[in-house]
Amino acid sequence: MDNTSLTERAARHARYLAQTIGSRPAGSSAEKQAFDYIIHHLQNWGYYVERLPAPYAPSPAVHYPYLVGVLALAGSGLAISRFPWLVLGLPFLIAALPQWTIWAARERKPCAQSENVFASVQPFVSPSGSNSGEEKNKDGVDMPYSSLILVAHVDSARALPFRSRFWLRLYSRTMDIIQRIAVMLSFLGVLHGVGFILPIGLLAAGKTLAVLTAAVWLFMQLWGIWRVDYSPGAVDNASGVGVLLALAENFAGHMPEALRLGFLFTGAEETGAHGSEAFADQLREKGVQTAVINIDLAGAGDTLRYITSEGVYFPLRTDPQLNQMVRKVFPRALPLNETLRSGDHAPFIRRGFPTAALQTRGSPQAEQAYHTIHDTVELL
Repeated sequence: MDNTSLTERAARHARYLAQTIGSRPAGSSAEKQAFDYIIHHLQNWGYYVERLPAPYAPSPAVHYPYLVGVLALAGSGLAISRFPWLVLGLPFLIAALPQWTIWAARERKPCAQSENVFASVQPFVSPSGSNSGEEKNKDGVDMPYSSLILVAHVDSARALPFRSRFWLRLYSRTMDIIQRIAVMLSFLGVLHGVGFILPIGLLAAGKTLAVLTAAVWLFMQLWGIWRVDYSPGAVDNASGVGVLLALAENFAGHMPEALRLGFLFTGAEETGAHGSEAFADQLREKGVQTAVINIDLAGAGDTLRYITSEGVYFPLRTDPQLNQMVRKVFPRALPLNETLRSGDHAPFIRRGFPTAALQTRGSPQAEQAYHTIHDTVELL
């Protein structure tokens, strides 16, 4: 086995994917090249490898829920003087937009083909339930489940159309800014609706701010129609793939006795987690019971985060036992309530599999490079 550290091996794989291969859109020849690279290493380490189909629907140039948000913001500003009570629902609508967009991506009819790659040395076809927590690893940490699949997505995202750091910083704060404006308009609407006499210029200022913000937001949404780039995807998510490959090499030939371990590399995550959704359906059809840990955005930052929930309304919640295990192994790991993004953990949670999701945070450069052409190996 390679004598270099796990970190060095993970970084080497991530650099090859993000730099040598580069951008890996779902269904592209570059994505297939990345899967070929992964399979070559897994087979050399003695794993049984399966290539599985993953149908997906390509991402649209414009996400229509956000266009609805643009119209709602501008309309609320224009209507606040005459129909102040209509503005009350604006903050709730704005808060729902990320979840609405994720749902819309899931509901699009698949019309293209990506793939998943699954590697294991022990069969995952026969059912295996959770154990009683009596098995322990060499560090004495309870292993709450007897079967575990580690997941990382291979594809990289369509990049935001902006090159300028100013526009990227502005875009990264868009939802926060718009939510604050929505709350302000709602507050003004309540005061105006109950008959409170507001200064003449205050409602005019709120109206102007709402309309101008909606116009900038619309401009940023439409800019992506004519400029199509794809992110090199170093942090998101060549880093996660590198971690899985390093772990797969580390465990090759000496798997844990009390744990069936598998490695899943998914395609079409950026289009709506279609790869993990297809695999989760296949597991459920076969009656397989297993725990899942998704690893994404793992290449930059100095703080390990474990996602506890995803979404604002009816949130998806990760598995408390797996999260407890993460805290035992990494006492400094911090919880994360994800309200704007989703990932490959979501389809497994929706289908009833105990699931955890890990990522790292703490790098402002990596946060600003998310889904941009700037997500390069220099961030790793």
